[in-house]
Amino acid sequence: MSEQTQDGNEAGETSTGDFTPITSQEDFDKAIAARIERAKRSALSEVGDVDELRAKAAKWDEAEQANQSEAERLQAELDAAKAAADQATRDALRLRVAAKHGVSDEDADLFLTGSDEETLTRQAQRLAEAVDQRTSNGNVVPGEGTSNTPPDDPERKFVRDLFNPGD
Repeated sequence: MSEQTQDGNEAGETSTGDFTPITSQEDFDKAIAARIERAKRSALSEVGDVDELRAKAAKWDEAEQANQSEAERLQAELDAAKAAADQATRDALRLRVAAKHGVSDEDADLFLTGSDEETLTRQAQRLAEAVDQRTSNGNVVPGEGTSNTPPDDPERKFVRDLFNPGD
């Protein structure tokens, strides 16, 4: 019993029923090309209209891209909202620590740069200590603006009379 091929011919036979052995490369190339052509026709008949499938695939790609663009836009909005919420939380924490330690808003904006409560508290404490130290005994000269000479000093009277003769 002989084996049937897909096109109904027995193995090794051509469509005319005559068997001719392949003796050259050209004959072999022709036989292969004919078989490839039959396979293409068979595949196309099974698949249908390729142009219609390509159009459907293009529409599918466009819809997928539109959905992906929408998803990317929504993801960007979500990321922006999360960043804004994080920033608001950091600002509220910074202002709360600043108020607790008596740090002005301007100094808090400039000097309180930490991102967690512990760091902000340490910064606020150091800043408050530095401000207290500077104002309590820093750049202040004791007795500045006061005079040790009595108001009825003759030299003072002479200078007053010199510059204000009518008094």
